[in-house]
Amino acid sequence: EKELSWNKISIFNDFYWVESIQNAAEEGVEGFQWSRLDDTIEHNLKDFRTVDTVLAFIRSVQEDPSVTCNKPFFMAVGIAKPHLDIDVPVQYYPSYYNDDFYEEPFDYPYYTTFDTAGIIMPPQPATMWEDYYSFPANGVARALADGKVIVEEGIDAAIDAMPFLPEIDPLLTDAERIEIIKESIRANAVMANIAGVQYVDAQIGRLIDSLRNYPEIFNNTIIVFTSDHGLSLGEKRHWRKACLWETDIRTPFMMYSPLLEHNKVIAENVSLLDVFPTLCELTGTAYPLFPDNSAYLDGTSFYPLIQNANLRIEKPLLSSIRNQKSSQGKCYPHFSVRSKKFHYIQYTPNNNMGTILPCDSSGTIPEKELYFNNEDPHEWNNLAQNPDYTIVEKYLKQWFHGGKKYLDPAYTVVINLPADACTYKSTDSLLLSAELFDTEGQQQFMIPADKHLVWWTNAGSDSSFAMNQNLNLSSLPDIASGAATELLIYLALYSNDFSSIDGLDIIKIHIDNTSANYPKFKVHTKKKKAKITHVIYPPGTAKARWDYGDGFVYEGLTPPLHIYASYGNYTITCSAYKDELQDCSAIKALPITLDASAHIYFRVSPNPVTESMVVEFMADEGYYEVLVYNIKGEVVLRNEMVSET
Repeated sequence: EKELSWNKISIFNDFYWVESIQNAAEEGVEGFQWSRLDDTIEHNLKDFRTVDTVLAFIRSVQEDPSVTCNKPFFMAVGIAKPHLDIDVPVQYYPSYYNDDFYEEPFDYPYYTTFDTAGIIMPPQPATMWEDYYSFPANGVARALADGKVIVEEGIDAAIDAMPFLPEIDPLLTDAERIEIIKESIRANAVMANIAGVQYVDAQIGRLIDSLRNYPEIFNNTIIVFTSDHGLSLGEKRHWRKACLWETDIRTPFMMYSPLLEHNKVIAENVSLLDVFPTLCELTGTAYPLFPDNSAYLDGTSFYPLIQNANLRIEKPLLSSIRNQKSSQGKCYPHFSVRSKKFHYIQYTPNNNMGTILPCDSSGTIPEKELYFNNEDPHEWNNLAQNPDYTIVEKYLKQWFHGGKKYLDPAYTVVINLPADACTYKSTDSLLLSAELFDTEGQQQFMIPADKHLVWWTNAGSDSSFAMNQNLNLSSLPDIASGAATELLIYLALYSNDFSSIDGLDIIKIHIDNTSANYPKFKVHTKKKKAKITHVIYPPGTAKARWDYGDGFVYEGLTPPLHIYASYGNYTITCSAYKDELQDCSAIKALPITLDASAHIYFRVSPNPVTESMVVEFMADEGYYEVLVYNIKGEVVLRNEMVSET
């Protein structure tokens, strides 16, 4: 291990008299306390004083650079909030905070269908904590979720300590009143956390604003903002930290440098381990090495991602934790691997008897969780026992410590669909294409010679080895028969001997054969003109996008007449969206042909002896308009027909 490189450390604690005020103002429940302090005390809080000290240091460097020996400096500023206890001035609390449950009328602090003024609570499954109760009763996941103090038990105790229940509404039962008060306590806790975050934001704002007053320093300084972990606020019946779910392992991260493009968002996953090598690269500092010249750093610089937005780098990220409480899960570390789409978690129980002691991993069966985060961002649906996702577990476990891919980036494999459709019909044929990026994020237009790219689905045993794949949905029996309404499409990049999975992508498509859920329209063509008529949108359509196939796109519900620059074959595609923010649509595509011979004219002399006649002609597939003129050139009949062959 290396020694600490700090040459000066300043640690601040709250003054005793401040702590006494905080204790006197304490609210909340056991395990999650907070207080709303008078705004006049803010200047005496330790985080405020920490920033004051930083500002004094910066001012001293500006006045006399010899303070840092005329060299660049590195400073780490630790702000304690919103760590518990959340003791911050009242001005940072949202206005929805309810400090009197007995006040009439009852002021709901959280959003409800009948009271829209309130904080929006963290999302829950249809049955509250259904995900928590799906875990083994004596297992590691529940033990980690409960933590050292079960906050929900503290909420129950707070209800029991109330002298009587507030009426809220005379039509409510006591059970309903209890649930409202519980959710109100939770809402106040969420707002306490928000207050802590807003307080931190104010302190960082003070620091940045002051730095701007010293442009020589500000314009030569890299600023990184992050946290050591996330926070759960009642999701999975879990409060605080110390679990491996997304709420706990995801952290905020922002970076400023005068050398970097500003106001830029990078959607790739990175780890806190990657910060050090990135700073080294930004500052031109050599990476530290062990005495034997082996790599000291576990992280990877994400500076290339900052420089080039077109890079696609997939690096599944490993997290680990051990239960600090003397309970299930205390004996061994537990691991999580998060890729861009999936999150795999594996726990090792203390033993195979379900007891706290002894610590004996022999014969234990790991607890597993697997989430498809693109489809399930709140991690409610554990797919670990679903055989359709076994390939994902196998892929992500390669990044465990000692695994084949530990700390290494993967190839990025992307399945591209022909359109952004929400659903497809079982008769559709999908032209799928693959995008492939190497471990440095560079796009590859051919399959590497030492690898295999494999396509398959969960509805059949056929596979394909190519960059593109034409998937006829009607060829899949379960899809064609209607037995399956969802389909998983897999694309994996294997090593030459198939011993490792170097890249993986999975997409889920939904099948819906209800014609009313797709747009309908007809196209009338005349020479180079195309007119769209008889448009019927799916119920609830809010906007539509019309692509005429030649580069002209119209966004609106009334598509205009369009004149093409040249004859040829085109496809007119309508994408119907149910709301402005929807990222998928109901799609209908119709091919048309424009050429000089596409408009067929007949001169017919009817036989007055008969009352009908038959006209036949060959035509390509599509919609046609039939016009019958009299001898004066007047239209006497207008009809439409479709050629299906």
